[in-house]
Parts: sequence; structure tokens; C-alpha cells
Amino acid sequence: MQYLRMAEKRLAICFVFSYVAAAFGQSVQVEADLLLQRAEKTAVYSSTEASFPYHERVTFTLSSTPGKMKGRFLKDYLSHELWRERYELGEYLRVGVRNGKQMGEFRSDAFQPIVLDRVRNTLLPVAIRVEDGDKVGKIKNATVNGMKARCIEYQTTHGSTHEEDEICLNLIDGTPLRRRQHKTLNISISKIGLVETEWSDYTSFRDKHYPRHIVVKCGDARIIEAEVGFTGGTDLVPATFSIPSNFESRRACDQVSPPKRIQGRVPDNPSGNGKVVFVGGMLVQARIGVDGKVQDAQGIWNPAYATQPGPAPPLAGKGMTKAVTDEQKPFVDAVKQWTFELATCDGVPIVENILIPFNADFLF
Repeated sequence: MQYLRMAEKRLAICFVFSYVAAAFGQSVQVEADLLLQRAEKTAVYSSTEASFPYHERVTFTLSSTPGKMKGRFLKDYLSHELWRERYELGEYLRVGVRNGKQMGEFRSDAFQPIVLDRVRNTLLPVAIRVEDGDKVGKIKNATVNGMKARCIEYQTTHGSTHEEDEICLNLIDGTPLRRRQHKTLNISISKIGLVETEWSDYTSFRDKHYPRHIVVKCGDARIIEAEVGFTGGTDLVPATFSIPSNFESRRACDQVSPPKRIQGRVPDNPSGNGKVVFVGGMLVQARIGVDGKVQDAQGIWNPAYATQPGPAPPLAGKGMTKAVTDEQKPFVDAVKQWTFELATCDGVPIVENILIPFNADFLF
């Protein structure tokens, strides 16, 4: 009987601990949701659409490139169904126009520079939410660039990428101040270096807030610096958003489902064989057709996705370009043989580009 009572006590204690842990988990999840909802409400426009017309002008510098390459992102917005976006970087140009239920697009190249995705994802309000499958670790107070903040630590998984993230929000007005992302690729079981985004120099526009200065860092190195500006769009009218005849036109999408790999071999990293090894990140851009097969693919060496800095590559210019291209070939060739679940636009299959990250040892 005594053993039974002791077992009952243990069971009761375990139940109490489980209940407290569950309640704590729910409480941090609720606080995280409330903090992020407040952050979204402070932004100039929500993650879906704005209630007023505006012009957005962003100039950015790629600090990690020779000569610090410069680019621009421009957006004119009248309504959810009337807007235009323009990306410029070097010789690359991409313009997208939505007019009612139709989308028009012009690209100077089938694949856009991958850094433009990073730039676009830094422009607030980014869709920072704790989803049902995410796990909130803890919420703590901190000081970010001299501002008192509340920081949420959470883990999230997107396809083959696992992230350990932290988002810090201003305690006074809820504006985002810093986001840290540390990713792990399940596809190669290797970690990607810490990527950190800082938003600062907030100003007001139509009773909302936006940061005029953005910095993205990979480790200790600055890779992107951007300046942002908003002005009213009272000059915008529906005729502004007519789709030029030389643009590729298609049905506009309210819900896009990206392509997903359903079969295909993941290539092995090559052996060093006594050569100098530079451990870095590599991305393969692939264009997926409506039959689920790869129409085209190309590889990109990207220091922002490096596992570790390692020694600087000993080659430069055309020599380095050829060496990197040679090392990328097995990955690109493998991806070309993959099969994908179709991308869809409101349920209708479409041709879509996808970005596939790998960790690779570049041999020189």
C-alpha cells in the first residue's frame, strides 16, 4: 500500500509538472503571437495589402561585392490589384505589374540574382509569424542598438531547412529591431552561418512606422545596406498599371504553392585530394515546368550561405569563376534529374523558379 501511495504521489507530481510545462508553452506562444501582431500593425502596410496608395523607393548596396555594387527596388501601389514592382541590379532588370486579375512580367534574364530575394525579405513588414508547427523557446528582455527590446527565440522548419531564429521588438512601439537566423540544411546535415538583419532610424508615414536604414550581416561581415523611403501615391490612377505588350502575361495569383522535390539524388561533396578547400554555400536555381521536370538550372556560389568563412579562395577573376563552375556542375546536373510536385497558382499548375541551397566544399 505504501508503494502504491508513493506511485500515486509521483504520478501527481508528474501531472503537475506536465500541466505547468504545457501552460508555460501556451503562455509564451500567446505572448509571441501578440508581440508579432503588434509589430505588424505598426508597419506602413500589412503583409497582405495597404489601405492607401504609396510610392516605395529602396536603394541598396552589396557591401560584400568588389566595388560595392548598387541596386534599386521601386514599388508603386494603388490597391491589392493595381501595383508595380521594379528590381534593378547591375545589368539585371525585373518589372512586375498587376492589373486586376492579370499579371505582367519582364525579366532581362530567366534567373534573377539571388541577393534580390534577401533584399526583398528585409523590407518591412516581413511576414514574421510563429506558425503552429514552430516551437517558441523563450522570450526575454534585451537592449538592441541602445533600445529596450523584447526578444522571441523560436525554431521553425521550411522544407529542407531548419532555423533557430530570434526576433527582437521595440518595447515602446513594437517595431522590429533585429532578426537573427541560424539555419541547418537537412538536405546536407550542415549548418549555415548566422544571418542577422537590423532595422533602424524609424520614421512615421500616415501614422505608421518604417525603418529608413537596414543592414544585413553574415557573421561579422556586412553584406547588404539599404535606405528606404515612402511617399504618398495620390498621383496614381488605374491607367498607370496597364501591362506593356512586350511583357509576359498570365493570370494573377492570390495563393501560390511552390514546387516541392518528390524524388531525386542528392550529390555527395567531392573529396579534397590534397587541394585547397574553401567551405562555402552554393545555390542551384531551377525552373520547374508544369510537368514537374526541370527546364533549366544554374549554380551560384554564395558567401552569404557559407558554413564557415574558411580561407579565402586563392584564385580570382576568370580562374576562380571556372573553378567554381566546375565544382558546381555535379549539383546542377543532379538537380536537372529531379522531379517536383507542381507549382500552382490558385490551384492551377504554373512554371515557377525555385532556389535550392547546398553546402559544398569548393576545391582549388
